[in-house]
Amino acid sequence: LGVGLGVGGWVVNVAFVQEFMPTQKRGWASGFISICVPTGLLVSSACAAFLTPIIGWRGLFVLAALPALFVFVIVAFVPESPRWALSHGRVDLARKSAGWALGIPPASVKIELTEGVELAPPKFTEIFAYPRSVVTSFLVSIGVITGIYGLILWSPTLLVMVQGVSPEIASKLMVAISLANILGRILFSHLSEIVGRRASGAISCFGGAILLSFTGWVARGAMGLGPYFFLFLLASYFVLDGGSAIS
Repeated sequence: LGVGLGVGGWVVNVAFVQEFMPTQKRGWASGFISICVPTGLLVSSACAAFLTPIIGWRGLFVLAALPALFVFVIVAFVPESPRWALSHGRVDLARKSAGWALGIPPASVKIELTEGVELAPPKFTEIFAYPRSVVTSFLVSIGVITGIYGLILWSPTLLVMVQGVSPEIASKLMVAISLANILGRILFSHLSEIVGRRASGAISCFGGAILLSFTGWVARGAMGLGPYFFLFLLASYFVLDGGSAIS
């Protein structure tokens, strides 16, 4: 499960979509497809809230595995990315893929190859030619992913302990939080095209860190705002998880 989510579920999928998109649209496209992540949280929260009494937690595990069947649909109908095909010297496949994406016959796709450029699969070691980019990407990813998924895993428990609600109500509150995630990702996907990726990422990371710190402060009963813990948690999700769409 960990390998599937870490490799196929995010890293490969984002790169796959980006290789189909023009440069000026990659930030928006990557952010928009990331909406599927909080959508999955929304669906799972709704299932936990309404189906647990009927099918139990084992039934929920089976239900959560069913979307994996969509992989067979992708394998059957979605072609390889044109950039990957070109990097492996498969020009005909690149034309077919581009034609599929554009909705035009492959024969009408014009691909011009630069003379003297050898088409060869890239080597993994090539990424270390850019150490600053590798280190920056690693630190941003581990920071954002640790913060977001740590929050997601603990949120239902925190709602029960701090907000004083039942697990069923906590699941329903997570549905609302998921909606905030979706709206946040839509906002930051568009914001990245307006103010840039770096500025959008800074707003999300700094804003999310401030909101998370304040949420923890409220959870300890500061200023008598304990009953409003859910609202501060909602705001934290909106900014932090929303910005992860383009991080």
